[in-house]
Amino acid sequence: YGTAPRRPPGFGTVPTFLSSDYAQNIGGGTNYFAGGPDNNSSAATQLIDLESNGALDAEIDGGQQVATLSGDLGGSGAGPAEMTVTASFLSTGGTSLGTESIGPVSATDRNDQTELLARSATAIIPEKTRAIDVTMSAGGGAANQYNTAFADNLSLTVAPNVFTFPSVPVTLHRP
Repeated sequence: YGTAPRRPPGFGTVPTFLSSDYAQNIGGGTNYFAGGPDNNSSAATQLIDLESNGALDAEIDGGQQVATLSGDLGGSGAGPAEMTVTASFLSTGGTSLGTESIGPVSATDRNDQTELLARSATAIIPEKTRAIDVTMSAGGGAANQYNTAFADNLSLTVAPNVFTFPSVPVTLHRP
């Protein structure tokens, strides 16, 4: 899961607070995402295709793979804008089989400070998942103002399920 380019083609002037220096001052990297100008909500999506690997399909269908979604989320001061990142697990036909999310990080979570806070979630990838749709949503901004919901260092990893649960004997009592 990549990071945004410093200035996409046709993007125009970047306000001062979107500089890499600003991002680093609030705990981010050299590139980060913000909700954007003149809107109360915005979103960006990336579709990750898992179908090209038959061995991975078998491991997913056997409950042997987990997805970890992580990133630094935040906002500006006491502003209400909040960022949420959601991974939707999709079947071959595009049916949602489940989701996992990180965020939002509220102004209260940040003690009304302008900063990014680390968030992560890990889930077993549902059986028959063949793609993961990752959506970053900036909401809660004021209309006609810059939406100051922030995200940086986003990552989605697919890895073997190393979690084991101890087996516990269970005795059923029937009346």
